[in-house]
Amino acid sequence: MAHDILSQFYTSLNLPLQEKLIELTRIIDHTGPNKDLQALFPQLISNVFSSPFSSGWGLRTITCDVNKYEYEALISFLEPQGPMFRLCYKLLSDPSLRYNLPLNVLPLDLQMTLERGPCPQFYADILSIDSQTMNVVALALNPFDYYIFHFALHLISNSQNKSSWESWNSVYFALACDYLMHFLPTDPNIPVLPHIPNYTGKVPIAAPLQTANRPLHSPSLLLLPDLTGSSINNQHTSQAQSRNEIWRSETVMQAFIDIWMSVEQIGTSNIEMYKRSCPVNVSSPERVRTVRVLVKHLHSFPVKDITDSTFRSSSLRKYARQKMCARAYYYLKHLVTTWPLDASFRLVMELWLSLIQPWRYVNRGISLSRFPGIENNIEENNTNNLDASYTQFIAENFPSYTCIFQLVIPRFMRLDITAYKNAAMLFRLGKVIISFVTYLIWSRHYLRTT
Repeated sequence: MAHDILSQFYTSLNLPLQEKLIELTRIIDHTGPNKDLQALFPQLISNVFSSPFSSGWGLRTITCDVNKYEYEALISFLEPQGPMFRLCYKLLSDPSLRYNLPLNVLPLDLQMTLERGPCPQFYADILSIDSQTMNVVALALNPFDYYIFHFALHLISNSQNKSSWESWNSVYFALACDYLMHFLPTDPNIPVLPHIPNYTGKVPIAAPLQTANRPLHSPSLLLLPDLTGSSINNQHTSQAQSRNEIWRSETVMQAFIDIWMSVEQIGTSNIEMYKRSCPVNVSSPERVRTVRVLVKHLHSFPVKDITDSTFRSSSLRKYARQKMCARAYYYLKHLVTTWPLDASFRLVMELWLSLIQPWRYVNRGISLSRFPGIENNIEENNTNNLDASYTQFIAENFPSYTCIFQLVIPRFMRLDITAYKNAAMLFRLGKVIISFVTYLIWSRHYLRTT
């Protein structure tokens, strides 16, 4: 029987895409969580996302407009409750199962954080350390985490950065939207499905509150300690239950932010690490657009829910937005200073404007982001306004407003403003900045008169 599963699996990998997905679905749904599935899983992941021996399944090149049937088949197979995730959850029946992700496939800045420390608590229980050198050599990931990290890394792969402007509405982009909406729901009352009540493969985490003025490597607040005066044992039980409810959200948030917003900065202190690491990851237009969806989604968390301590997920949601804003600042600085001097800079500018205007996305999901054109019209007609509730956000992220603005303006001095696209960019920027300055003047006047 084991040999039959192996032969069926390897045969299916050589079939045309749609037939391959049908056969793999049959194998996954009709095979129990045995050693053969455990052994085949990393080979399947490698086949999906490309390897030295495979070009992958074309997640970043297949679009609904050009390859409708392949697009729909891939979405069906890789969606949050599709066959791939059913396989991940089936393999989670063994809580000790781990797959090593080599450290050198991660972005350089993340490698440095993990090697030099201190690193976020999320990584504390998944570091694989060489017993002789005592160096971190890999991340030991459960099947779900292993898939999510490979999915995130696929976006920054240099070998896959050949997608054209027309391929933005790709399978990858649609799945990124789906994963954000499913694993990081904006409504804290909506649980992540399917429920996994008995999984014990994650260590409970409790840490002090993460605030915006703490460094990125400080311990993350993934679970709030019980503030009602309960005993330590009750706290531990509550924390274990809480992390069991949110660990998938935690993985998606941490992997997407750390990988998609990574910035490769090569200096004299890390040149040796650079020489032995993967090639520098250059941000593509597709990557910038995907990061913008991540920013908009984390901004869409309603303010009242983020501050509501009755929800166990609220601490993770608050930390996610704080971490995203801190990462996005450095990512945007890198983009503004390295992006080509042409009209495509509109992508970078829109990412920046999304970051500094969270009020535009409150109580609005990103489902329409999967459909180009529709979301732009809705955003232009958005009636959400800046008000006093965002004063703290602006204060905590003030460099994102001022320092990035100082970098953006000189670019327009070098552009032909008579060109329509360049003039439109400048008008868009001026419109946003004027409304922001008007609010600051009003706030100052209000404080003086009260």
